Amino acid sequence: VCKVSSRESFRILVAICIPALLIVIPLQNHDYANFGFDKYAGGRAIAIKDFQGYKNFRGLDQASRTISVSNDDFGAWYDEIDHNVNRYKGYKIIVNGFVSKSRSLGSNQFYVARHFMSCCILDMSPFGFVGEISSSSKNDFSLVKEHQWIHVIAHIDVGNVGNDNNRRSGVILRIDKISEAAPPSGYFYRQ
Repeated sequence: VCKVSSRESFRILVAICIPALLIVIPLQNHDYANFGFDKYAGGRAIAIKDFQGYKNFRGLDQASRTISVSNDDFGAWYDEIDHNVNRYKGYKIIVNGFVSKSRSLGSNQFYVARHFMSCCILDMSPFGFVGEISSSSKNDFSLVKEHQWIHVIAHIDVGNVGNDNNRRSGVILRIDKISEAAPPSGYFYRQ
């Protein structure tokens, strides 16, 4: 049996806790809006709402087959379109997000993304629609760089998502127009 005095216990606790806290709680002594996840998320948590049972979704214009996604409804529209893609195939969608690239996507594909937190700030990750720009597009490809905020006008389609090694069928936003956008505040989480 190991006997440890209360003074030695305190020293051990301090020796373990302080380094652990320095790892878990990053030290930032600058303007929080310009660093880390706050640069993109603004520290405002937005619950992903469920559209179930609604007849008139916010931003949906069935007559013109257009969906205008507000910044706070990004998560809800992502879920709705992902789960009911055939209902919205061919619809025009207007949405803002940041560019997130992945090696698993095709060379002309990228995510039109926002941040999602499943547990804590340390697990913040991008989620969103796969955007695709055709090589014949007149869009400015210089805007498609990692973490660039963009405004997208596209048509919802189903197609091949991914590169040759990781191809699957999925929702694709066929981009008609892309322009620079101001970053909104907020990250998403599930209730």
